[in-house]
Amino acid sequence: MAVDLGAARNGDAAFLHPHHDLAVELVALDRDLGRRYGAEVGADLDPATQILPVNGSREALFAFAQAVIDQTRHVKRVLSPNPFYQIYEGAALLGGTKPYFLNTLPENGFRMDFGTIPEDMWETVQLAYVCSPGNPTGKVMSLAEWKAVFELADRHDFIIASDECYSEIYFDGVPPPSILQVPGAREIAVEFTSMSKTYSMPGWRIGFAAGNKRLIDALARVKSYLDYGAFTPVQVAATARLLKMWSMAIVRMVATQNQIAA
Repeated sequence: MAVDLGAARNGDAAFLHPHHDLAVELVALDRDLGRRYGAEVGADLDPATQILPVNGSREALFAFAQAVIDQTRHVKRVLSPNPFYQIYEGAALLGGTKPYFLNTLPENGFRMDFGTIPEDMWETVQLAYVCSPGNPTGKVMSLAEWKAVFELADRHDFIIASDECYSEIYFDGVPPPSILQVPGAREIAVEFTSMSKTYSMPGWRIGFAAGNKRLIDALARVKSYLDYGAFTPVQVAATARLLKMWSMAIVRMVATQNQIAA
């Protein structure tokens, strides 16, 4: 895999795409990180180097492929579930790779069956998009399934882009596991989340990528040429929502409105 875009001419990646700001620092305080990744994982995620605010998970999932695909290799493939969120295919094609689809069907429990991949194809795989809970199937990967994917990636030297933008929507009281809960997974994986689905913020274009420091840095470098970063007030608003700092403000606002109405 190739993720080194070279040193920034005027400093490091933070100069090109500043993300060491108030919003990122506040994310470190988010108690949801501990619940989301497990205390042993969330506690040591460095917000300055392992968490990156993005303009929604869509653009980040696209930019990630451009950041990690090794263009020097003759045959390049990106794995994707099918049906799939269309950005996976677009990112693969515009990244100069061949998408390889794994059909998620009722008869296989809507899971990506990596056992169907020909053995001689693994050496061409550079990136795998995995979505859990799945869109549109709703398939939730267990921690054991995440571990199996990680072991494949570790064995065959490819990167995992974990699309978990529906991770906060569940019905049994048990949050879907994150790939970052798998020991060692942060060496080769980045998780992408979105504020749109969970917090009713579509159109605000805000989400987060979390995971391997080197991969996050590569994503930040590519994004420095694609966009200007997430609008800081939106980052602060998203962080406030994550921290639930606005809940009391809403209670006060509703109480005030009720008093006015009375």
